[in-house]
Amino acid sequence: MLALRLRPFRPGLVDFGLLDGLLRDFDRLGVPFAAPSYDLIKLGKDDYRLTVPVDGYAASDLELSVDDTTLTISGKAPQTGVDGTYLHRGIAAGSFVRRFALADQVEVTGASLDKGLLIVDFVRRLPAAAEPRRIPIGSAAPKSAATPIAAKALDVIGSVRRSLTDFLSSLRR
Repeated sequence: MLALRLRPFRPGLVDFGLLDGLLRDFDRLGVPFAAPSYDLIKLGKDDYRLTVPVDGYAASDLELSVDDTTLTISGKAPQTGVDGTYLHRGIAAGSFVRRFALADQVEVTGASLDKGLLIVDFVRRLPAAAEPRRIPIGSAAPKSAATPIAAKALDVIGSVRRSLTDFLSSLRR
């Protein structure tokens, strides 16, 4: 159980004993390392770059995977090889997992590790049907009231109606 010991606040005084105890408590609890921050850069019309700082991680400690529309970047805690005891550990060195939701049209084109930065390149590929297209606006041409076949049909319907009306009125007499 994590317990905080609260002492009176004194401006300008930092209680390193309290901080050291809190850090040891978090280390004992196995609190996972927070995922690193990132930059997302638009390079061109459809080109993007994701940059993640991963100082201290070798390429073999990192894993990138794309599953459907999710990019997952995970890192295993690197081996430090230090024999001593840390008095303060400020360099992030824990395992992490960071997930990014990708649109359906986004494709990961490559990844590289350069000077402690993981660089992932993306491209957005729109299908031809999804790209916007221009529709020309023309002048309105006058349309005839009815085509010859439709005019003939209207004449037939009119004559049938008149015949039925005459027939019905003769039955009433």
